[in-house]
Amino acid sequence: MQQKNTKLKTFILYTVLFTMVMIIVSLPFFEGHKHFIWKKDGLYQTYTIMVYISEYYKSIFAHLLHGQFTWKMFDFNIGMGNDVFTTLNYYGFLGDPLLLFSTFFNKTNMYVCYDMLFVLRLFLAGLFFILYCKKMGKGNIQAVLGALIYAFCGYAIAAGERHPYFLNAMIYLPLLLIGVETILKKKKSYLFTIMIFISFVSNFYFFYMLTIIVFIYALIRFVDIYRKEWVHHIFSVLFRGIIQ
Repeated sequence: MQQKNTKLKTFILYTVLFTMVMIIVSLPFFEGHKHFIWKKDGLYQTYTIMVYISEYYKSIFAHLLHGQFTWKMFDFNIGMGNDVFTTLNYYGFLGDPLLLFSTFFNKTNMYVCYDMLFVLRLFLAGLFFILYCKKMGKGNIQAVLGALIYAFCGYAIAAGERHPYFLNAMIYLPLLLIGVETILKKKKSYLFTIMIFISFVSNFYFFYMLTIIVFIYALIRFVDIYRKEWVHHIFSVLFRGIIQ
């Protein structure tokens, strides 16, 4: 019970501090009556594609309700290519579960969903970073402060505001690292397997960068954990990591 109360207090503390920092970061947008939609790629790519994906998801659900398991694979009206899946998957068409929220909005109020998902992605990035910190045995205050620094880093504010789906990599990374830590302790990590799959289908561009970061992290942590005995453990750890 005490552990649950501690987790709840940590979550509340993070939520309160996140809200405060988010308000401060958003002040220039509020004062200028602006949304988190970049005038260039944000408006003509990300936002427009979110509207298209929302309508596409709705059509799939409608077909399923009528017992029809077919959906449009090609669309000559996209303007960026004909193949719906390969053209739009860069923007999280297949692997970003957060885009499902767009089905609750229409063309006239999709900007609300766009803003909400930007904030939600920042929040989740910090929240999962807290989980990683707790996995590493860090205290609650240290975890929350680290999460705020992670969620509101320069990359998140600059690149994430312009291209919200860029933040997905920040969401996946802490979960991948938790999986690595589990494997290094010679335990099965279904979380690692799931996150590898989600990262791959979400965006191949960020997947390969996450792979490099996770590999370097795993190598450093492996040497740090096993020290002089690394030779006796390397094959068992590698085998466990590969068969996950």
